[in-house]
Amino acid sequence: MILSVIVVSYNVRKHLDPCLRAAQRALDALAQQGLGSGDLWVVDNASPDDSVAWVREHFPQVHLIASEKNLGFSAGNNLAIRKSTGAWVLLLNPDTIVAEDAFVRILEYVEGRGERPGHGKLGGLGVPMVDGTGRWLPESKRGLPTPWASFSRLSGLWRLAPRNPNMNRYYMGHIAPDQTAQVEVLSGAFMWMRRAALDEVGLLDEAFFMYGEDIDLSWRLIEGGWENHYFTGTQIIHFKGESTKTGSLAYVRVFHEAMRIFSRKHFGGGQAMWMNVLVSVGIRLRAGLAAGRRLVQKLGWPVFDGAVLAGAVLVAAGLYGAAMQTVAPEGLVSGAALAYAFLWVLSVAWAGGYDSPWRRASLVLGAGAGSVAVLLLYALMPETWRFSRVVTLGSAVAAPLYFVLTRQLAHWFKPSRYTWRSGRGERLLLVGDGERAVAACRMLEQAQGPNLMIRQQPTTNFQAADLPKLAREARAQRVLLLAGDLTGAQLVAACAAMGDVRIDVRIVPEFGRCTLGGDDELQREDVFTWGADGIARADRRRAKRAFDVVSSLAMWFFFVPLLLARRAAWLTAAAVVLCGRKTWVGFHRNWPGSERLPDLSPGVLDTLAVSGGEGDPERLDPLYAKDYRWTRDLETLWARLVEIRRPG
Repeated sequence: MILSVIVVSYNVRKHLDPCLRAAQRALDALAQQGLGSGDLWVVDNASPDDSVAWVREHFPQVHLIASEKNLGFSAGNNLAIRKSTGAWVLLLNPDTIVAEDAFVRILEYVEGRGERPGHGKLGGLGVPMVDGTGRWLPESKRGLPTPWASFSRLSGLWRLAPRNPNMNRYYMGHIAPDQTAQVEVLSGAFMWMRRAALDEVGLLDEAFFMYGEDIDLSWRLIEGGWENHYFTGTQIIHFKGESTKTGSLAYVRVFHEAMRIFSRKHFGGGQAMWMNVLVSVGIRLRAGLAAGRRLVQKLGWPVFDGAVLAGAVLVAAGLYGAAMQTVAPEGLVSGAALAYAFLWVLSVAWAGGYDSPWRRASLVLGAGAGSVAVLLLYALMPETWRFSRVVTLGSAVAAPLYFVLTRQLAHWFKPSRYTWRSGRGERLLLVGDGERAVAACRMLEQAQGPNLMIRQQPTTNFQAADLPKLAREARAQRVLLLAGDLTGAQLVAACAAMGDVRIDVRIVPEFGRCTLGGDDELQREDVFTWGADGIARADRRRAKRAFDVVSSLAMWFFFVPLLLARRAAWLTAAAVVLCGRKTWVGFHRNWPGSERLPDLSPGVLDTLAVSGGEGDPERLDPLYAKDYRWTRDLETLWARLVEIRRPG
């Protein structure tokens, strides 16, 4: 046995099909080239997503080890390493895709063929990795995580000088991404190792549950006299972050614990102390930067809009006052400007104007509603507070134009980040053939509605290098690659080709109703399951929350009639809904498969109330999720409020 490929899986069934299919094809290529046979191992760490049964059904040739508990990455891999017999061992993440010739190229490099010398001291090998959008991942090659290197990595300082060997020691910035070279640390996502080296230095340290075990083993290989190589003769796709997003604080904390174990094991007392200090500081910096980034992403545009709109009203009032030689109280004008800006921003937010990609209709409708609110506010003001009818009316007319114009300018200057959603529907380029393509089109239309425009590209004579040109010709906002119709090599090459194009590219697995490669709504299976108008959509959830808030406030406004009618329990329920702990109408659940329903707060009433207390929750829950309207909540709430005294 020349090669044993080991995949440790936990709750990532949607990734397993393209991963295992590509790995099996790469093993078959070894045998076809006369380089030896290989086997494929899957260790399932007690996944709750039925991965074990799925692998047994679709990949009966795989050696499957079903653990009754989550052993972690190290222990899971060690379990399969001890049972396998390959002269080489490959640890492969389930969220990866390899090219069919990847193992052949690597084996030719490490053992030598023809006039090429082998690498007798090579103990481990890694390859370039790109994510699902084609961006090269810097963790493809790494250096020893010294205290300074770890601090630079966690704090983000390495980004200031990514090619500097001192500032970016962690990612070995002095080695080019396309340069084959010796490195210190390999990535556990793709870790090719010589079994003889493992027999000498030992297997993965099971003190590391997740993260850090690859660093520890890589360094032990070097300490044992072996070499680690970064080989650029092939590359893989690594989707990353299914268990813990690498940009999240949860990941940073897990990483910190791994570095603490590593420093205690490999560094002296003083260096270990500095490692803990610097890494702790780096975590705090990272947490602060992450919080700031999230705040800017969430509030950046609303704050900017509010400041510009309030400033514009102040300037317009000043210019108009100078022209008319009138002076309004400064505090009055400032207060009105802030109130106007707040109404515009709030209206646009409720209309979905801050959703990405932007919709002109949402911006215009939201700003228009805000302008109506501004005019009503002005009309209700006492006469002594009305500083300028002309300024107020002019601002109300200009506000919708402002929102559209600023977004258009942002799109012109940075189209890769700021995009418009086409009024005629999103444009997709689908690369695939036959029944798979037809099924994918139906799935996408169910998810995004009938206005979706799909251009199909057959795989016959398809060249990955031509994909950017095809996407531009189709004016596509998204490219979808069918994993069942394209080989692993084509998928890897296509993603790599799209890395600099800034058009969203996703991979559709042969099994499952989702896409792989991103973190937006298309990656969630519930969107495909519950349809284009389902409760999984952001605007539907916002409408539901708006109804909850308005109806709860209305109940408290009419609290006296409710008390007289002995409906006091509804007031308590309204307070709970107003706080967001519950929603007025939720799922009944408690039926097999109900865990696949979209996330939704518990309901004061359930879907049985929608149907008048009759029907099967297994049918009613999906129906409510798939075609949600806030008017259905209104009808249900009103009927129950009128008919009975208690909310449940």
